[in-house]
Amino acid sequence: MTDPYIAFLEAKLATEIGPHEAQEEIKAGRAVLLDVRSADSHAKTAIPGAIHIPRKELANHLHDLPKNQTVIAYCSDIGCQASLKATIELRKHGFEAKHMIGGIKFWQEKGYETITPGVRVLTSARK
Repeated sequence: MTDPYIAFLEAKLATEIGPHEAQEEIKAGRAVLLDVRSADSHAKTAIPGAIHIPRKELANHLHDLPKNQTVIAYCSDIGCQASLKATIELRKHGFEAKHMIGGIKFWQEKGYETITPGVRVLTSARK
């Protein structure tokens, strides 16, 4: 009897990427990072060069993402499912997408660079 979960686990593994491999893909120009955390979380710390689109807004911003590179989604940590959900959504729309296991927390633990972008305040041009 064949274990019905083997295919599921193989498919899941094919869409996961660790921080080290993600860093290599980005440096080679084959991938971009997508931060799917909230604006507040992103303002506190982010990975340099990452595109920030909160998970709940992703469907409205698919046109902002490259189709010629792998999109590597990340969220906060191993318990966060936002990057996995974003990866599913991206793949349904024809993107080559993966999710970074461990999120930004694992990225930081591995010693990779992060920044503090702060909150952008948009002001009206009218006076």
